[in-house]
Amino acid sequence: MKLMIQDPSYVNGMRLGEALIDACKKSNDGAGAFAFVEENGIDLFLGDSDFIKFIKTHSFELVVGTDSITDPKAITKLRMYDSLYQNLTIYCYVHDPRRFLFHPKITWFETSTGGLSIIGSGNLTERGLYHNVEMFAYDNLNFTDLNRLKNDWKEWLDFSIENNLIFDIDDPIVDHAANLSATKKPVSIPKANIKTGTSPISASLLALYKKQPKTISTGQPKKTKKVAIRKRPKRAAIVIAKQIPTVVPIQAVQTKSPAWAVNNTDRVLIAEVPKASSRWKQINFDKKSFQNYFGATAGGAGGTYRILLKNVDSGGTLGETESRPSVSVASHNWRFEIGAANGLDYPTGNLRPYVIFSEALTRSFIYELVMPGDPRYVEVNNYVDKWKLSNGVNGIARIITDVNSIKKATPNLGLWKI
Repeated sequence: MKLMIQDPSYVNGMRLGEALIDACKKSNDGAGAFAFVEENGIDLFLGDSDFIKFIKTHSFELVVGTDSITDPKAITKLRMYDSLYQNLTIYCYVHDPRRFLFHPKITWFETSTGGLSIIGSGNLTERGLYHNVEMFAYDNLNFTDLNRLKNDWKEWLDFSIENNLIFDIDDPIVDHAANLSATKKPVSIPKANIKTGTSPISASLLALYKKQPKTISTGQPKKTKKVAIRKRPKRAAIVIAKQIPTVVPIQAVQTKSPAWAVNNTDRVLIAEVPKASSRWKQINFDKKSFQNYFGATAGGAGGTYRILLKNVDSGGTLGETESRPSVSVASHNWRFEIGAANGLDYPTGNLRPYVIFSEALTRSFIYELVMPGDPRYVEVNNYVDKWKLSNGVNGIARIITDVNSIKKATPNLGLWKI
């Protein structure tokens, strides 16, 4: 067994998000099951450029839990990818959360030599893929082990479909389950009030639970007939012989992730951005910054190394998480792309844009793009000019410092308002 350790304080480990992408790059078809999924985590896996290449020619089968964490926004995102990729199939496990949790975290892939399995503690969330302390086994399988795994997977999936536990992502019953999950306390949901007959669980879900098998302590579950082609799950409306009513998605309260914060001792990189054709959003870095600040490896392909970025605006509002592979080419251009530069023309004249990075966690960075003409630009430019003068630098600035050393000189940056 190959143990992989994801720890923000342990920079040498491969993170779960990187392991999943690494597997996609060397594999054929695959499948996986995750207990909890969130919008950002879905994007970081299914929206990754290497997964997009993988799914064009290979298939992937994904089962997600709906009894905790997985909310309506996550379901909407899953449906988007399910319709976008012809070779992607997404199922949801729907059951009574008062009895037990759906709690797996596993993926497996077929390869030319057998297969790969990734089994551990991380869920399909941003924290689970990149920020939490997680451990997982990343193992090569021979053909015998792969076939055994595939058979076990297929038998469980067929049983769950046959017994009304697994439904297509587009089934309306999934919306009811996601709404229940959005209450954030599914395991403590009380039973129906005897006097009023009311329950926080929708009538459609309660009707479905009655059609599902009871937990048993003895005997073996009835096996389904082996079929060459997977049967699609029955529609929930057919199972309970009643139309599933539409529900308004519950909007769960969004909380700020403590992973994306700026502390006084965090490392900072101030990068002056030279003009580089129309694709200047791909910022070139010197080897020292590329390796010593971002922790990437110069001199070869980027592989599955990923950095996570979040742009912050002048008011301190954070943007969406950006997953960026490192690009290292023979011409000694080492670069990362920043989304904040999308659609912006490189400024005319002699003044160059600045990007200020603050390291939030291992290989995770908050950044702010400051363009000429912006009131914040003068503060950053004065700081850089003084640094160049004291260090005898005439070229492009790449300054590695910390928050304490720059904050007083640049009080209006959005980085300090998060």
